[in-house]
Amino acid sequence: MHERHPKTLACNLPALAEFGYLKDFPDLLYRLIHGADTRKLYMAKAETQKIRRKVAEVRAARLAGKKRTHGQTVERSSESGAVVPAAAAPMETEEAAVEKKPEATDVAAPKEIPMTKEVRKAAMLAVQSLETYYGNGAYRFLLDCVAQFFADLLASDLEQLAPGGRKTKIGLAAKWCPTPGSSFDRTTLLCEAMARRLFPRDSSPDYSDLSEEHYAYQVLHRLRREVLVPLRKVLELP
Repeated sequence: MHERHPKTLACNLPALAEFGYLKDFPDLLYRLIHGADTRKLYMAKAETQKIRRKVAEVRAARLAGKKRTHGQTVERSSESGAVVPAAAAPMETEEAAVEKKPEATDVAAPKEIPMTKEVRKAAMLAVQSLETYYGNGAYRFLLDCVAQFFADLLASDLEQLAPGGRKTKIGLAAKWCPTPGSSFDRTTLLCEAMARRLFPRDSSPDYSDLSEEHYAYQVLHRLRREVLVPLRKVLELP
């Protein structure tokens, strides 16, 4: 439907959610970026890695068993009086040790902090998401509609969570909303889009002087702490 009628899909999210699942919308955004079969490929890759880990554990257990057997054999040989030769290490004189001692430098060279694999992957996913967002108008319109739809649902649930509200009317938006920092969020940046709608710049004077990066960090933190955590606690979700 997104390929043929993208605006029809985006404008009818509430109606589609009535006979579907809210989780379908973040999943759709994820698939639009990585491809329709990305979930199957991910599951197949995860299964392959699981098998490899099991094989590695079995090999490590076998190697540890061989080492224990070898150690017991050596102990029995030493108890029976066998002499086990030790490798003689060459002795260094004090003068040679002094000569090999490196000269101290006055200024230590700054150490470069290597970028971890996780940080590199997160940066790559963010760049890919931004390229899709600004390069594909249909995807951009859909993501904006999904973000607004989730933001409205979460805001309504927060009203029911407040004193005087009815907790039984709280929906499942917090359950199916991606967790900030998760694979769905890093791929689609959906949480930031929702957080900006729930906590716009003009909602607090503290946001006026913040940079875009700091503002995004602040509202994402509030989304997790003030919205998702209390709502998921009511829903008894982990």
